[in-house]
Amino acid sequence: MKNILVLTDFSATAYQALFYITRLMKHRQACFHILHTFNEQTPSQHPGAKPAGAGTLLRQLEKEALEGLGQTVHRINLDQENPKHEFRTMARQDTLTAAVAGIIPAQKIDLVVMGNKGTSAIQNVFMGSNAMKIIRANLNRPVLLVPEEAGADIPMEIAFATDYNHPYHAEVLAPLIFMAKLCSAAIRIVHINEEEKLSHDQLERLEKLKTIFGQTAHTLHWMPDFRTKTLAIHSFIGKHKIGMLAMIRHRHDFLEDLQHEPVIRKMQFVVEVPFLVLPDRT
Repeated sequence: MKNILVLTDFSATAYQALFYITRLMKHRQACFHILHTFNEQTPSQHPGAKPAGAGTLLRQLEKEALEGLGQTVHRINLDQENPKHEFRTMARQDTLTAAVAGIIPAQKIDLVVMGNKGTSAIQNVFMGSNAMKIIRANLNRPVLLVPEEAGADIPMEIAFATDYNHPYHAEVLAPLIFMAKLCSAAIRIVHINEEEKLSHDQLERLEKLKTIFGQTAHTLHWMPDFRTKTLAIHSFIGKHKIGMLAMIRHRHDFLEDLQHEPVIRKMQFVVEVPFLVLPDRT
């Protein structure tokens, strides 16, 4: 991964996401493209100043965006000075998803990174926030959601939650393998036991999955059928001291099911650890 797009609204949460990914990429050459978007609905950082019209407001917002981006780069260079890292800033008058969709091919982005706002964000992530909009936009890039509570520790264990109900492809799993190698972390493949045994197709997919992971350290885990998938994953993360969670985002499947569970509003499993969402490219 050489080009990483980091989204910012200049909050502490957004900065934590930038800090985390630069920490993860400490020993790698990388260019971090830091993006801030704004439009007529964006609140000004100086609400006391009331522009005369929409054009004046947008000029003010652009000025504030450029100032904020400059301050962000200055701060990250102080916190994580690294000759291997380059920072480029972008202020766009656009919706977030439209801006990201245009930047990905133009800048050959490999990974999108954004913050996840604290313990209340679990509802937002699955119920229409910017994070879920980016995930649902089918941008064909992995998205890393970094929680506000994330520390600077490198994950030593990465959980990959899956149900073996879809074919696996090496290109889809490549970002997960990259993360595991980057962190010298083991991948813990976790399957929630909703059936007595795997079907023939599931077993074949499991074998394909093990082949793709190859020499990357990985183990298989079965979780009992909890009241909800959310509870099962939450329990697994706590029990195995997981530092990152990864899933493939198929349409109408495991990841999508999570957003419909009532308990999702009360759980914090996504905001406890960074969450890597892999796009299904089939």
